[in-house]
Amino acid sequence: MDSETKNYTIKQLSNNICFLKIEGISKPYTTLKDICKITIKNTDKIDKLKVYNLLSKKIENISFSEIEEITAHGIDNNIDINLGYIDKINSDLEDCSLEYISKDELLNYYLKNEVYLVNSEKEIFDICKKFEFTVRDYEIKANTISNKNNISKVWNKIVKHKIDENINELNEIKKESDEEDIEDINSIIEMFSETLNDIDLTDCKNLIDVIDTYPPLLLPLPDELTSIKDKINGNDDNTLDAALSLVETMTYDELKEIYDEISEIKDTNYVVTKVINKIKEILDKTNQ
Repeated sequence: MDSETKNYTIKQLSNNICFLKIEGISKPYTTLKDICKITIKNTDKIDKLKVYNLLSKKIENISFSEIEEITAHGIDNNIDINLGYIDKINSDLEDCSLEYISKDELLNYYLKNEVYLVNSEKEIFDICKKFEFTVRDYEIKANTISNKNNISKVWNKIVKHKIDENINELNEIKKESDEEDIEDINSIIEMFSETLNDIDLTDCKNLIDVIDTYPPLLLPLPDELTSIKDKINGNDDNTLDAALSLVETMTYDELKEIYDEISEIKDTNYVVTKVINKIKEILDKTNQ
């Protein structure tokens, strides 16, 4: 990076909150004293830049050569706008389950897809979040699933929550019922309790199929699950283009991990087949 570009970067960071893109991921940084609470000085005479990361709330040293892009959202109202973005990022991530995804992987996925900016990505993120990231964004876009064992655990948890709601309501009714009615209510409670045993994801090829295993006894489908189905169906028209575009932005290791998972799926639709072929093409070129 030449001296002029270094000085431009230093000036932007000293006056604004900026998103620096490094290895395809944009994170918010600044050297504003009001935010950092200390004075940070940088110069174009060295190759390292000292900056404050607003997400980790730590000072970091970044090589100028690592910076692929610098973006200062909202020049006229930069601080308020970007602090709003950061609040949104923290709010979206704070209650995410980390049982099936690491904290770093979650943050990188969220920032790489600019979920805080792109409504369609936010919708997909919310679906992944609901299913505790046992299904990933690229799988939703490709209309497929891979790890049915983990999905089953989370899906059973979702269904059980509804079962428990119904059972709690029935137990309240029992308090004001006679003996004969109590016997009938207990029979109904037993039926609700056994519905989980009927869920089978063996033939499920995508998340819509999973949701369609929702026990008939618990119908109608909760609004949140109906909304998820509508959002996934609304995404189908652009599924292939979106999936192929996403593949182009991924690293070799990410593509290798995805390929190892989805290439073993026996029954694939047109979209999945095209995505698998595209990933294989990229991996083969890289290995040549």
